[in-house]
Amino acid sequence: MYILLNSYEPKCEPSCYSGKCINNNVCDCSNTHFTGPLCNEYKQSKRMKIMDKAITILASLLIITSIVIIALLIHYKNDSIIKGGGLDFLIIIIIGSIINLIYALTLAVEKTIHKCYFIYLFKNTGFSLVFGSIFVKSLRIYRIFCQKRRMRLGLPREIMYAIVFLITIFHWLMAFFWTILHKISIRKGLTRNFEEYKACKYPLSMNLSTGFNLIVMFSGLMISYFIRNVDKKFKEVII
Repeated sequence: MYILLNSYEPKCEPSCYSGKCINNNVCDCSNTHFTGPLCNEYKQSKRMKIMDKAITILASLLIITSIVIIALLIHYKNDSIIKGGGLDFLIIIIIGSIINLIYALTLAVEKTIHKCYFIYLFKNTGFSLVFGSIFVKSLRIYRIFCQKRRMRLGLPREIMYAIVFLITIFHWLMAFFWTILHKISIRKGLTRNFEEYKACKYPLSMNLSTGFNLIVMFSGLMISYFIRNVDKKFKEVII
């Protein structure tokens, strides 16, 4: 009887992928990075709930604060300091910042294809409104103070709005074509602890979006550098 017991060998069908067969169709995955009945599935990465809650609370407070600031700007719109900064584009910049905060909130949710579209739109719409507004405001000042005297013309409000709109619509068109062509998907990756996580996978044309944003950002920075010595008392009175 002792010999029979010691000669018993458990069998697993199908065989264990990386674990040890310890009983008939029972796999032990304890010494591996895998889990599941056959030890062939990666453990799912768990989100840090405390960190997610902290981000949610902080972003929500900043959104509320931004809305209050917009209300105060409108209420004190006749103040010389607010007039000097250009009320309309100050509000657009704050709205862009709010959208960026909403984008931060989307990073704390489980990724799906539909959510990946919204993540892209929130991120790039917020960027476009903030840096697009900075770009056109800087460009207007540059045209007034830094060009040759006979060419010193500001930018009409309509042109400034149009530039910001075109910068924003570029990203919406990208997302629209990706939707039609089903170009966005979910990819799986591994952490250092061999835990599996999900992330958005965008097409190679995403590089166009990134390059476009870099051009807008660096153009605004360069123009801001050129106008660094303009009259400090300049007031924003848009034509």
